[in-house]
Amino acid sequence: MKNKTLIIIVIIAATAAALSLGIYQKRTHQINASLLQIEQLMYERPDSAWKILQHMPSISQLRKEEQALHALLFTQAQYKNYIPVKSDSLLRIAEAYYRTSNDSLHKAWTLFYLAQYYRDSDEKEKALSYFQQANIASRNIENNQFKFLLNLHWANLLSDEDAENKGIEKYQTANKYAILLKDTLKQIDLYGQWGWCCLLTGKYDCADSLFNMGLKLSTSSKMTYYNYLLNCLSLTAREKKDYKRALELVNRSLSLAKDSTELYPLWNNKGEILLEMNQYDSAHFYLSKDTRDYDP
Repeated sequence: MKNKTLIIIVIIAATAAALSLGIYQKRTHQINASLLQIEQLMYERPDSAWKILQHMPSISQLRKEEQALHALLFTQAQYKNYIPVKSDSLLRIAEAYYRTSNDSLHKAWTLFYLAQYYRDSDEKEKALSYFQQANIASRNIENNQFKFLLNLHWANLLSDEDAENKGIEKYQTANKYAILLKDTLKQIDLYGQWGWCCLLTGKYDCADSLFNMGLKLSTSSKMTYYNYLLNCLSLTAREKKDYKRALELVNRSLSLAKDSTELYPLWNNKGEILLEMNQYDSAHFYLSKDTRDYDP
């Protein structure tokens, strides 16, 4: 009798264990599927990826591999949705896992976002170190999208650090990957950012050339870029004291702008041009259109 009871208990325990294992495996499969779905959405629909992440189980309930990917995707979604990343704690979870993993791509992305975080935190030495580490991690992967972004953001930081030649080299590398991707928008964006760095460092002819290169690639389907680059060219002309050209360019940009987010910087630029021309009443008229922080 006792033997029969023992056998029944063993069968029940084994059945419960099997059921628990089945439930655990099913849950793990569902979580992995959700994370993969989020990763696929991230590039074209980062807002949707962010919404799905909000409904994922707490990171503490996940396995280490899932924790690492969740932490990376959560940070990536924040950057892509322009949500400030206030801590590197999640990225540290991802870094700890991917440092010893054979997953070079996710390791490279983690190091890249750590570089972004430290750049935004004004810890530039750390940022440069992580950009370098991300570059080493990505040497054996074929992902032109990643390599474009890495070199573009690395170039911007190097330009801010007055490492001009190294910055130019990274911009040129980023442009190579944009061409390989056959992505005109990426090229236009690159020329805009590269030109802006030249403008800020007083290299006005270089800025003018780069903004014009971006403008040539722009079409009506990329009107936001076209409008932005017109205003950039106006700013360059203003710095050169060529006020007639500066006004012509900003007026062209104003004629194409559609909403206040586009109009605010244009009104400000035109006001500043008129102010430098000593046309104070006209300058006040345009500067006061931006009611957010204008002080007469």
